[in-house]
Amino acid sequence: MERVTFSPGEFAELFGKSQTWGYRQIYAGKVKAITEYGRILIPAAEVERILGSASRYEGMKKKPARTKAEIQALKPELKCLEGIRLEKTR
Repeated sequence: MERVTFSPGEFAELFGKSQTWGYRQIYAGKVKAITEYGRILIPAAEVERILGSASRYEGMKKKPARTKAEIQALKPELKCLEGIRLEKTR
């Protein structure tokens, strides 16, 4: 027989997270839960909804390298900041 509902701990385990994470998702309103009969249960359909809306992780986007002109433009600012740092250490 296929699971119809999951406890917050079981729900969190499906995502490799702690039980606390499962409860936080419920209390934040990100997951719809059934709270009848003295237990908190998350329907399997809700788990499928979350997995269906997940997107592929693309990683951090690389910043484009600065051009020589951009670096030259930053030099006056860096000298100013360097002077401030020297004053604070004295």
